[in-house]
Amino acid sequence: MTHPDFEELPEDIADEAPGTQAVHFDPFADDDDGVDAGLDALIADLGNLRDQHDDGATVGSPVGTAAVTGPDTAPTAASIRDDTSARARELALSTFRERRGAERGGRTVADGMVNLPFILPARPEDALQDPAAAAQKGIPAPHLNPGDMVAGQYEILGVIAHGGMGWIYLANDHFVSGRLVVLKGMQSEKSADEMGAAVAEREFLADITHPGIVKIYNFIDDPRVPGGFIVMEYVGGPSLRSRRNSRENHVLPIDLAIGYLIEVLPALDYLHSRGVVYNDLKPDNIIVTEDQVKLIDLGAVSGIGAYGFIYGTKGFQAPEVASHGPSVASDIYTIGRTLAALTVHLPKDDTGAYLPGLPSPSTEPLFRKHLSFYRLLRRATNEDPTQRFRDIAEMSTQLYGVLREVIAIRTGEQFPAQHSMFSPQRTTFGTKHLVFRTDQLIDGIDRTVRITSPEVVSALPAPLIDRTDVGAGMLSGSSYTEPQEALETLRQAMKTPEYEQSAEIPLGVVRAMLDLGFTGQARSWLSSLEGRLGHDWRFQWYSGVTALLLDDYVSAQKHFAAVLSILPGESAPKLALAAVDELILQQLGHHHSALLPEKVARAASLLSTSLDAVDPEV
Repeated sequence: MTHPDFEELPEDIADEAPGTQAVHFDPFADDDDGVDAGLDALIADLGNLRDQHDDGATVGSPVGTAAVTGPDTAPTAASIRDDTSARARELALSTFRERRGAERGGRTVADGMVNLPFILPARPEDALQDPAAAAQKGIPAPHLNPGDMVAGQYEILGVIAHGGMGWIYLANDHFVSGRLVVLKGMQSEKSADEMGAAVAEREFLADITHPGIVKIYNFIDDPRVPGGFIVMEYVGGPSLRSRRNSRENHVLPIDLAIGYLIEVLPALDYLHSRGVVYNDLKPDNIIVTEDQVKLIDLGAVSGIGAYGFIYGTKGFQAPEVASHGPSVASDIYTIGRTLAALTVHLPKDDTGAYLPGLPSPSTEPLFRKHLSFYRLLRRATNEDPTQRFRDIAEMSTQLYGVLREVIAIRTGEQFPAQHSMFSPQRTTFGTKHLVFRTDQLIDGIDRTVRITSPEVVSALPAPLIDRTDVGAGMLSGSSYTEPQEALETLRQAMKTPEYEQSAEIPLGVVRAMLDLGFTGQARSWLSSLEGRLGHDWRFQWYSGVTALLLDDYVSAQKHFAAVLSILPGESAPKLALAAVDELILQQLGHHHSALLPEKVARAASLLSTSLDAVDPEV
């Protein structure tokens, strides 16, 4: 109940949190506990007055000598406090600037599998280029020179690059002390289409906010440069191209290259979620500085499915862009080409542009050693965009899997599979061979045991439900029921228009049929789904399982190999293929035969490079 003399505050005001307040802290002052701050100031002022009177005019002082009086001759408590704050701010700012180039430790990324080294920021003066060298290549001279001012705020320091749409300048921002910025402008000779692309870039950049993408500070019009300038953050670090070229063999280790790309993928995924594509991913456009990885130069950004002039770089741009326009699939292609350019020596044409295609494992030792990495690049850069990774999330999952395998092969270190399309392996198979062999040594009785298809299938990992599928929620609730009940639930769901586009529901029917032992019916059901889902890895997986249960090992091998091509970072299809190979050898009667001479088998078991490393005498 409120007092009648007071009016109750509105609820939104009464509940408002108190504002930010300052608390005075002076580490240079004496720490006298229990002394009131106001009393302390009063005593200090009295002391100042006493000192003034002591130093003032005295009896018998010479004529014409003025007495020294007034409040300005000695600092007050308030002025001392303000001076302390100023000193503290200056000290903090000085320390902050001094440590701008201080080296720190690297940063661990990719679930702890990769340590990105700390890269010292490059000195701004080292980034400046001489435009006279570009003039020899027919590039027009820059419109602005060092010392020129733009919009009364930005002092030009020089040029740092010449992009597809004109010169890029480094400037000092006089409104923000010590901040360097990049001004990207357009040449007056550019066409109307390129001018339109620059205007579109402004629109895109004005609304892009992602920590992995260079920040945009301002847009400036200048009569000297038609189209004006985009003022953006200066990222003082080398590009991935420079990082690659600085190494002795001019390639990055696979794990480091994947680590850098994994850091870039969220920025690309962000653009895709906003309905645009980057179009021009390449090592030059990825900058590393300190422990950050940033995407720069969004000059080629366009809408998904846009038409007109679509910018990109030869050797990186997807082949279908000219005929079908840009898409998420065309960005996936540039990711694959960038990863390939960082890790292997791609063939080039006479102009220095990369030729399409990848070296084969027979000619590239790195691909021979890491076939999963080769399969990943081959899918990402497939000429058919429908055969590439569906989106950034799918490719990212496979990158993590390939990275785990690369590290395991190189160092033997095992990392948990935190990103996978499959459950863990459910059980083991073939272990009873070891038990029987031990029993035979004890009692001398010869025992013969064979691996069976049901034993293998029960041990294989199971595909996880695709959470983006429209039927995922319904399937999650039915996964713990009996197979017959699950079939009835799925039958009812298939009558609902809501689930017509679901791939998980019809494949769930196959899974339930296999659990009930209706293998023949499962194969017939899969045959009816092939036209619609034949490209789906889950269709291929269940087709392989069905063929395996029917002892059709050749068909099972084909289907599991298709899964491995689609999901190169998964261990499940590799395990399935190994099991099928064992069953084929068993079927041919070779499961107890030595297929390689003992000397060759021993040499091959330790092989980590290529067949060239094997002793010729072997």
